[in-house]
Amino acid sequence: MKKIICYLLISNLLMSQDNVEIIEEEILPKDDNVIENVNQDSDKEDEDKDILTSPINIEKTPNNEEPLSKSESIELEVIPNTEEAEIENKLECCESDSKSNEVSGLTYFDFTYSDDQGIFDIKRTFLNFSKKLSDQYNYKLVLDVGQDISDSYLRNAQIEIQPKQKSTFYLGIIDMNMFNVQQNTWGYRYIKKSAMEQYNFSPVADLGFGYKLHLNNFSLSTLLTNGEGYKTSVRDEFQKLSLQFLYGNKNLRSVRSGNAFNVGLSMSVEPFEDTFLNDADGGFITYDADGNPSDLENEIFEGMNSAISLFGGFTMQTFMGGLEINTLNSFDKSNPIEFGADGQEDGGDDTIASSSTYGDIKTSSLISTYFSFGITPKFNMFLRADIFDDNNAADIGNDSETRVLLGFHFPISDNMDLAPVLKYNIVEANDDPNTDEDESASIDFGVNFQFKF
Repeated sequence: MKKIICYLLISNLLMSQDNVEIIEEEILPKDDNVIENVNQDSDKEDEDKDILTSPINIEKTPNNEEPLSKSESIELEVIPNTEEAEIENKLECCESDSKSNEVSGLTYFDFTYSDDQGIFDIKRTFLNFSKKLSDQYNYKLVLDVGQDISDSYLRNAQIEIQPKQKSTFYLGIIDMNMFNVQQNTWGYRYIKKSAMEQYNFSPVADLGFGYKLHLNNFSLSTLLTNGEGYKTSVRDEFQKLSLQFLYGNKNLRSVRSGNAFNVGLSMSVEPFEDTFLNDADGGFITYDADGNPSDLENEIFEGMNSAISLFGGFTMQTFMGGLEINTLNSFDKSNPIEFGADGQEDGGDDTIASSSTYGDIKTSSLISTYFSFGITPKFNMFLRADIFDDNNAADIGNDSETRVLLGFHFPISDNMDLAPVLKYNIVEANDDPNTDEDESASIDFGVNFQFKF
């Protein structure tokens, strides 16, 4: 019995020892694995040191190589990836673009059918060069080119200085402030000039100095210029002072949605000194052997030329309109000689014009109104009417003009616009104000083009 008990105890002890060895074999790694893991850890530390202490060259991994380890992938992600360089390049590009040269061009040409004949014509071509010199200085150069080189001019050579955001100074051949807002509201310069420019109430540009102030919806513009305009080289000792007061949006065509309006007043004054012919004896003109009047005397007249424009405009989504009322007080030195019954000069019965405005100040009036309708986003209809009276003196014969434009405007491409136009003209040129026999009316058709780049 004792032998049986001893045998059972020894058997249990041996079975327990076998279980301990199996557990130890499962938990403890083999010697080879321990050595291999130790080597991998040491290699990993060496690789980490190399990554931190040496530059990394990113190369395409061949198909037969192992993929990058997790540590290497993380290290590649934090490497500078030219993001800062790209930002610096964008800033440099913006800076270079803002100071880069800008060149553009504009050409007006048309086809007109009048008096049973059609004519193609190039009206004007403008070449524009502008450069932003700095945040405060800009330069603009514009050439006004005609078909004949003698009809070409330097329209703008303008330096713009903006010391503050709301203040701007101009120097050189600068744009005038008499009708720039009205011209924006009209909007179709390639079809017809703005009213004040069309009837010579003011030049579009002149040589001088200017200042503009912007205060919210109100703006003030003051110019001191020669007064003769950019198309003449003849100068006198007198200068023109021009003022413009504006409330509202100066360019209604820039309004893409909603309603907007403007109302303003522009005026100019310029002293002058001029001469006119006077018949001392008040009778018929006497001519010398060379055919020149011998009994006329030159007299000097001093006065003040002035122009005033009251204007306004509005836009309501697809509808836009404008109205301007202009007056011009200028010296009347038109041809004073009135031919006698024979209708020829040096006929022995010629006299000096007896109207009250010759050799004095005359007043001219101009009313212009214009509307445009957006039929589609790229197809507009427009209407304009000008009523011009060169002289309001009671003893002056009919000399008024009424001109009406009706047409359509639509772009052919980004660089070309087209506008077919009907022109209705009424001209009164009768010396006898009691009759309308010499009133003439005509209807012309034209197609206007504008090319820009």
